[in-house]
Parts: sequence; structure tokens; C-alpha cells
Amino acid sequence: STLEELHHGREHVRQMCATVLDRGHDVQMHLHPNWWKGDFARTRLTDYSLAEQTELVGLARDAYRRACGCEAVAHRAGGLLINADTLRALAANGIRVDSSVAPGHIAYALGAGGEPPNVPRRLDGVAEVPVPTFAQARLGAWAPRRHFDVNADSLSELQFVVNRAVEQGVAAVCRRMHSCSFPRRSPDGGGTFGEPFEIEAGGAEPQRRPQICSDGTRLAVVWQEGAPGK
Repeated sequence: STLEELHHGREHVRQMCATVLDRGHDVQMHLHPNWWKGDFARTRLTDYSLAEQTELVGLARDAYRRACGCEAVAHRAGGLLINADTLRALAANGIRVDSSVAPGHIAYALGAGGEPPNVPRRLDGVAEVPVPTFAQARLGAWAPRRHFDVNADSLSELQFVVNRAVEQGVAAVCRRMHSCSFPRRSPDGGGTFGEPFEIEAGGAEPQRRPQICSDGTRLAVVWQEGAPGK
């Protein structure tokens, strides 16, 4: 969250952004409002009025400009929680793109009505690129929805969402991830980090359903293959 500068300081946020930018990636605006005035009783943007959200977005936009040296184009809300006032606040601050809506996550009530759930659209002057969701399982009428998330979904699920989007002509697919999506081992508590390495060289058999778990001291990575004994 760019507003972390209110707690950790401007240099902290600047260094985080510089690390990402120096590696050839892009950085855009992320907003957790609880850093504003230390109000941890209201952690969602939807807890704030239109006037408060407009001020919050303006503060986050200015923090982004200081950290990255350019203007923010896109925004994602903490917890994927927005309402119509959030879109108005973004438009008022010149933020042209939002990617906070995950269909089925909450009742957003943004007037999208009968529109297909995972398709980009324009809402209140802001281009909304949703975080796709999909039914992970079905049991009668019960069909819980999962975010399209590189940390939470299996490889086969990620492939399913992308292939279905291509089949249906969806203009853009937005994958959710976090800074922890790119782990590297540190043998000295964060002082230095080793180079990325391949766990197993790819063979003729496809590798499916990778899973990672940890008990605090050990890290295990498992996957499925079609090869005998695996």
C-alpha cells in the first residue's frame, strides 16, 4: 500500500517500488486505508464516506508519485473491497483504471446488472478490469467462487481460467498475486538471497497441481506427473 509511507516512511515505499521497477516490472497504486490516521477500526475503503475516500485516494496518488516519479494509472483496493463511492473518488483524482472487483466476492452493487461477471467494462468513468473468479467446486446449488490467484490456485485451475477466457473472447485477464509470489531462499535471515533455481527439469510428462507448504522451518514443494511412480 502506498500509504504505508505514513507509518514506515517515504524512503521505505520508494525502495520497494524501485526494487520492482528495476527488475522490469510495473508498479501501480494499492490502497489500504487503515494507515491513514492509524484507524485500524476501519480497514476497508467501503467503511469511509465519499469525501473521505476522495481524500484517501488523493493521498495515495501523491505518495505513489513521490515513490515512482510518475502518475498512477491503475488502482487496486485492499481486500478487493470497493463501492460506487470508490469509483467516484478514483475518477476525481484522475485514476483511470481499477482492478478491485472480484465477482462473487461481495455484493458490489455497482450497477453492472446482467453484464458477464469477468469481462472488463467502464463504471462511473473508470475502466474496471475485474479479478476473475471461477466455481472451484459444485454441490447442487452450492458453488463457492475462487479468485484467479497464482498463490491460491493449482496450475490446472490457472490454465482452465485462461483457456476459458480465450474461448469466450475476454479482452483481458487479470491475475492476482502478492510480493510473496516470488520467494527466494535467504540463508542468513534476509541479509542475502540465493539465485532462483529449477526444482526439476521439465521432461516429457506435464507437471500438474503444484502445491507449497511450510511448517515454519521446512518448505515442501509437491506436484503431479504422469511418469511412473510420480
